[in-house]
Amino acid sequence: MSINQNIRKLTPSECEKLQGFPPGYTQIPYRNKKVKDCPDSPRYKAIGNSMAVPVIKWIGERMINYLNK
Repeated sequence: MSINQNIRKLTPSECEKLQGFPPGYTQIPYRNKKVKDCPDSPRYKAIGNSMAVPVIKWIGERMINYLNK
């Protein structure tokens, strides 16, 4: 993301929204740390390993429509 020609990384919450998850969805207890102390790295990894919820929903609906014909 570019602001005044400076580049910044998307936050985990912004990435969650782009994937169709509610903000804070990946913020969970991590290695005996409290939820509020969850580091960003495992959150980015979880988001990166996920699938975009709206896209999967769209595909699933199309499959159901096809099978119901």
